[in-house]
Amino acid sequence: MAHADIDPAAPPARRIGALVYLEDPDGRVLLVQPTYKEGGVYQLPGGGAHADQPSYEAAERELLEETGLSLQVTGVVVAGDWVPARAAQAEGYNTVYTIGRQLTPAEAAQAAIPEPARDELSDLRFVALADVDELCAPYQSRRIHEAQSAVAAGRVLPVLRLGERARDRDAA
Repeated sequence: MAHADIDPAAPPARRIGALVYLEDPDGRVLLVQPTYKEGGVYQLPGGGAHADQPSYEAAERELLEETGLSLQVTGVVVAGDWVPARAAQAEGYNTVYTIGRQLTPAEAAQAAIPEPARDELSDLRFVALADVDELCAPYQSRRIHEAQSAVAAGRVLPVLRLGERARDRDAA
């Protein structure tokens, strides 16, 4: 997301985006509504990785900042989603991560916009996949449907760091 931690006068040459695809126990996807995007569109929670930050850690950080959920991502469901440069955003690539399961009822009930993010986000909700197209920009809708398709088909790739499963390496 376009955050206060990114200097608009000196944006990065290339942005590494990290998003999280989460489903509640009813199979609805978690979406947030940024205040800085026109049209009141919704999107997956997430944002840009900081310098020297692995994108999977950025996904977890952004998820916590935007939803209050402290969860560990375990897999990749969309990789290399290229986004061309536009007015206030550098060209970049997005990766969509998953936690490898649906949220528990308690986790789903806990999801809420934390106070520090209320200027940046106006809403957070679980949305049926059938309603994603009307709430999201077309590119975001396509990204969400691809993520859902990958999850449903079990096409989840491991998160790697230097060629090893990141979580195995982080635990060592």
